Amino acid sequence: MKQWSKQYQSIKEFEMRRFHRDGVPLATGAAIIGLAILASNTKGLAEIIVIVTGTYSGPVLGIFLIGFFLPKCNIKGVWTGFILSYVMIIWKFSIYSCKFSFHFYIFKRANFSMYQISYTLNGGIGFLICITLAIVVSFLTGNEKIEEVSPKYVSPYVHKFYWTKEEINTIKRNEENLDIENTKNEEYELENCPLNLNKINNLTNITK
Repeated sequence: MKQWSKQYQSIKEFEMRRFHRDGVPLATGAAIIGLAILASNTKGLAEIIVIVTGTYSGPVLGIFLIGFFLPKCNIKGVWTGFILSYVMIIWKFSIYSCKFSFHFYIFKRANFSMYQISYTLNGGIGFLICITLAIVVSFLTGNEKIEEVSPKYVSPYVHKFYWTKEEINTIKRNEENLDIENTKNEEYELENCPLNLNKINNLTNITK
């Protein structure tokens, strides 16, 4: 029985090695060929990629930089900026689905129009909208208390705008003391864990 299980295990390992050696390269090659065919037969594939990546990368980058450089922004401002920046980016600027078609001449004006913005700017626009709305909404709803934010989660380049050196040193000492207390508590729990298990086993034996 043991011999049979060893043989079965060796056959299984051989099949797995064969799959990784032959199957994975074949699947990868087929996927690459399929993408190449799709790219050759699809018009505006680069445009689609830029639109999709720009739609989500701009607001996400805005949230990341808010957390890294703007600790006073609260959760309401961050969520408002994140959601509204998405809404502004996916706003439908096309007139393709209009029911009526009118043919008349329109004189071109030099005024800037939001409907003439290139799709390549989606990422930057979403980023700016997210940060701007987060700052404004946080200010209107009450900024985050800086006392509740740890400097270790904020970029050191902006520490001087929110804390003094003495405050940073005090916060670091308090955090170090808290870490020491937590490690001591964990060690104490680990040391007492076998004793607690022995007590439980003794109680179960008594009840039996």
